[in-house]
Amino acid sequence: MNSDKKLTKEFDRVLLYGDRPKVEYISPDRWRLEEDVHCTILYVGGFTVDVTVPKGFTLDCASIPEFVLPLFGKKPRVMIEAAVVHDYLYETQIVSRKVADQVMLDIMNIFGNPASAYKRWLIYNAVRMFGAPGFKVPEWK
Repeated sequence: MNSDKKLTKEFDRVLLYGDRPKVEYISPDRWRLEEDVHCTILYVGGFTVDVTVPKGFTLDCASIPEFVLPLFGKKPRVMIEAAVVHDYLYETQIVSRKVADQVMLDIMNIFGNPASAYKRWLIYNAVRMFGAPGFKVPEWK
C-alpha cells in the first residue's frame, strides 16, 4: 500500500490524542517522555495513523535549523504534541518521511500550535526541505 498517495490535505481528519505529553528535560535539546503518548488520526478515505510513543522515548522536541529560529524568537515548545509523534515516526520509520511530515502538520493544525498558521506552514516546509538527514533509511530497506 502506498500511503503517501492516500494521505493528502483534501481529506478531513479526526484526531484522538490523550493529555498533553509530559516530558522531562534531560539535556540541551533533549527531553524524555514520562508516560506513553497515544495518537490516532483517522482520515476520510480509510487511511489511519495509529501510534503509541513509549514512556522513556527521548526526543529533540523540534530541531529547527538555526537560520529559521529568528522567526520564532525561541524554539516553539508549544508544538510538543506534534514533535513527540513526528520524532517517533522519524526514528521508527513505520511510515514514510512524507507521511511523518504530513502527520506533524496535521497535529499542529488540529491543536493550533503554534497559533500562527504561517509558522505552522514554515515549520512544515523547513522539515520537508531540511529533514532528510534525520530520516536515515537503513540499508536493509
